[in-house]
Order: sequence, then C-alpha cells, then structure tokens
Amino acid sequence: MSVDLEDESESPGSVSPPSSVKTSDLSFDEESDGASDLSDRNPDSDIEEDNDELPDSDGEFDSQLSEIPSSQLTSTSDEDFWSEQLEDIDIPDFSEMTGPVHMLPLNAQAVDFFQLFFVEQFFQHLTEQTNLYAQQTSENDQHWEEVTTAEIKAFIGINILMGVMQLSSYRLYWSSDPFLGNTGIRSVMTENRFSKLYQYIHVNNNQTAVPRDSEGFDKLHKVRPMINMVEHTFKYHYKPKQNQTVDEAMVKYKGRFSIKQYMPGKPIKRGMKVWMRSDSTSGYCHQFNVYMGKDDPNKGPKLGGKVVKLLCKDLKWKGHHIYMDRYFTSVPLLRCLERNGIYGCGTIKCTSIGLPDDITDPPRMARGESIARQNGNLVATVWQDKKKVHFLSTNSNPTGEGSTFRREKNGTRVEIDRPPPVEGYHNLYGRCGQEQPVACQNTSR
Repeated sequence: MSVDLEDESESPGSVSPPSSVKTSDLSFDEESDGASDLSDRNPDSDIEEDNDELPDSDGEFDSQLSEIPSSQLTSTSDEDFWSEQLEDIDIPDFSEMTGPVHMLPLNAQAVDFFQLFFVEQFFQHLTEQTNLYAQQTSENDQHWEEVTTAEIKAFIGINILMGVMQLSSYRLYWSSDPFLGNTGIRSVMTENRFSKLYQYIHVNNNQTAVPRDSEGFDKLHKVRPMINMVEHTFKYHYKPKQNQTVDEAMVKYKGRFSIKQYMPGKPIKRGMKVWMRSDSTSGYCHQFNVYMGKDDPNKGPKLGGKVVKLLCKDLKWKGHHIYMDRYFTSVPLLRCLERNGIYGCGTIKCTSIGLPDDITDPPRMARGESIARQNGNLVATVWQDKKKVHFLSTNSNPTGEGSTFRREKNGTRVEIDRPPPVEGYHNLYGRCGQEQPVACQNTSR
C-alpha cells in the first residue's frame, strides 16, 4: 500500500514544501485512493493489538520536505531518551483557509446543499445503470418503463421523506386511510412505479465486476461510483479546520455481506465499519475508507498507523492536529506525522514500545495527579483518573492549568487537575459518527 507520508527513519532536508493540492476532478468513475487498503482490524476498538512499529512508507517524500525548521521536529536520535525537564513545545501557527468553499445564497433550500454533494452527473449515471440493469435482468417485464433522471431524483427524495415520517411498511404511504397515506408522495409517484424502481435501482454495471478470485476484485463494486463521488465532494466543498479526529463509524446493515462487522460495544452493533477523518467540533466527514474485512488481500499488521497516514495524506505541511484513540497512537506514528507537518494527540497503550518507564510503570498517584516526560515536541503523560490513562502528543504543552470535576464515592463533587494533553483530547476527540442521520428509511434488511 502506498501511503505518501514520510517515514520516521528518513532524514529532514531543506527543500521547499509541496504546492497546494489541486481540487480533484469530481468524476465519480475514478479509482478511489486506497479504497481496499485497510483491513484486518479486530471487530472492536477496545481489543488490544500491537501497533508500535510502522512499515516504511512507499511514497518518496525526500523531495517534498517541510519548511518547518528541523529544530522544531522531535529528535530522531537517542530513541530511549526522555527528559524530566519539561518545557513548552514549539510548533507553527495554523494559517490555512478553512470552512465552506462555495457559499450558497441566503434563500438557498435544503436541496441546494444536498446537490453540492450528490451532483447531477451522478443522477444521470444512476438513471443509465438502472435502465441497463432492468434490460439485463427482465427484458420481458411488461410493467417496466425506462426511468428518467427526474424520476430517480423523486425516488430518492421519497426515500428521504420516508425516513422523516416512518411507517411499518412503505406501502402504507399510498394507503387510502387519511391517517396513514401521504398525499404528497402519492402525487409524485404511484406505488407500483415506486416498487418497480425499488426492484431495479442500480449504481454500477454487474457485468463489469471483476470475478471474486481475480486480481482487482472489489467487494464494493455495486456502490463504488457513489463512494468515489462523495469522497471527492466531501473534500471539494469544505476545507478542514485545524483539529481533526480519526476514528471508526458504523453503517447499519443486517443483510449478508462478508465485510459486515459485529461490534457489541457500539450503538450500531451490526453493519459496515468505516474509518473516518472528521472535524473535531462539527463532526463533518472530510475523508473516509470502508473497512474491507479480513479477506482483504492487503491485510497486514500495524493497521492503525496505516489508517491514520492514509486519511491524513492531504494534510501534509498544513499544521493540522489529529486526535485519535489508543488503537492508532504510537511513538513512530506521531514522529512520522510531525515530520510531515501534522501534529497529534491520543491515548496510548501503556505497553507501547518507546514510552519511558516512568510513564509505563508509574508510582501510586492520587486522583488528578500526572507525570510527564518529554523528547522535543513529543510528550508522554500518565494521568490518574479512576484508573491510570496514558497519552502521547506533539501538540500539547506538558504542563499547564486545566481541571475537571469528578464524584467521590460519597457523592460529593470534587475538582481535580487535568494536564494539557488530557484537556485537549477530552475537548476535541470523539466527534466521528455525528454525520449519522437523525432518521433514515430502513433499507438494512
């Protein structure tokens, strides 16, 4: 797998940083970047897995080194050296343009925003593929008439409305009962026509799919054009803010599918797992990648680090801050990100390679106490909450004022100290999944 981030082992140079990345073509039939490169993660993120060493990056990055002075980069020598002498970190200010790229007028409707992400070309493609599938499978279906792009849009709109006004069966929306039937839906499309579109709706040509046992087989072939489209439009219409979160989200699905996961600790327990990089405050999804399951040909160890590097490759040299949990965080990963002008903060397993003994095996501490050790901008922290929690960061000072409240066993509310890495992680991690719809039409079988 090619992940174009410089590995920790490479030496810094003095070349200019790369020019700004140009906006990708919105054509939805392009190959998505690394769509099948992520695999073999255990079904739940709490499962312990060694994630301390990362393989060398395939991409050559020596010719695209940052203008960040090497004095600000964490030292690559004396790997086991951690200092008890703590000082403020030194990282550049964030100066990128952020937020919406295309501002709609004040009188814009919800559909105008929807069509920023689901472009006209996609609806035309959906129309062609639906007609093609009907022709391939049911040439003698006397009740089928070729669908138009306007009908496809109406069909999708009806499905969205069904998610807002949910009934036990879609047929009830055409009921003559005034308490159940929806006159708006009936005026747009008949029940029989809706059923036919439901039968033949298609996103991709089955006959162009690569056979299962052949190289290039894609488990997501049926929806690949739609995935490619939203991958582009998500990035095209909104520039990422400084603080980003890398995590996983679940897409509910109960049908038979080899990549379906069971995660008992999640609100959505069965479905497809998606790695995501989202805005840490709004939850806006900037980039995602579907977890392809343990049969993925590219599966291998150290998946957590590969995921972060893949999802963050568009952020090189821009000074973003990435927040992640202990599945992803490691000393080599944060060094690699820092060398590429990206800074991070995350919880980390106490058994991770490279942490100092004072952090992995600290003395007994009272609640709210912490110990920090530092190597350049790299700060390792252990903080005593109900249990000891370990953090690794390159974007937080080792010491500073911060606090939170906890309840004692007798019910009293007490204030305890919270060091900067813990403060930042608590405030800015955990927004992935907020993009989940409030309501949707249940098509998960």
